[in-house]
Amino acid sequence: MARSLPRFLCLSVLVLAAAGCKKPHPAPPLAEEPRAVVTTHAADLSLPRPRVDRVESVDVPGDRPVLVVLGADVDGGKGRVIVHLHGRCLDPRSDLDAWSTRVSEHGTVLALAGDVDDCPEAPGMSRWGQDIAALDRRIGAAIEAVAAQKHVAFDAPGAVLVGESMGATRAMQLAHRYAGKYSQLILIGAPDQPVANDLIEVKRIALLAGAREDQSTMRVGESALAAGGIATRFWELPEAAHGEFGPEGADRMGDALRFVLGAK
Repeated sequence: MARSLPRFLCLSVLVLAAAGCKKPHPAPPLAEEPRAVVTTHAADLSLPRPRVDRVESVDVPGDRPVLVVLGADVDGGKGRVIVHLHGRCLDPRSDLDAWSTRVSEHGTVLALAGDVDDCPEAPGMSRWGQDIAALDRRIGAAIEAVAAQKHVAFDAPGAVLVGESMGATRAMQLAHRYAGKYSQLILIGAPDQPVANDLIEVKRIALLAGAREDQSTMRVGESALAAGGIATRFWELPEAAHGEFGPEGADRMGDALRFVLGAK
């Protein structure tokens, strides 16, 4: 028995080593649930973000309320709609606190909440379902509700889409299914690589990722989109992990929006 113990230990080490060397599962196709399960809430940063006083909640008939930051009266900014789709099980309010002051200089920001309450790791939060047509209808209803209640004349049709993580996947799906309607995208930490053939009528795409997260998907996507003839640019978010915006998040988001709008 004493002699068999070392052999048993060696076999255990070999089994554990083999288990640790298994190859990761390949990324799912765009239409499936993104790889990212939970991202770090912007409010979890070591330096908490100040709350933006101009964030309002507007009731949407038959749907969840939408968070709104009205656009500044600059260059007709209130007429432009910027729709934000948050990451899985995250609070969209935290994202608006991080960057809406700069982004709202160019339009009114509408932050929808996910339609599926399945976040045991973050009670009270939500994620996005798979029904892209329903999401498109929700965006339209939110725009109509804000226009009516805040007396804003929005440009139509479509909107600039800002998607974070799981929300970035949904933004790409919207742009693919409704070609031409959503032609300006800002994708933050997308778990799926953007494919030019799926976004043939998108004019401009801004890609962002944190300095402390894997940027390979966004970096490869930048090259692939540019090769496919889509104007694309990548920004790094300093000191930020996945789901964070870091100390320069507002400035980088403002620059990204100016890019997708074609501003000089």
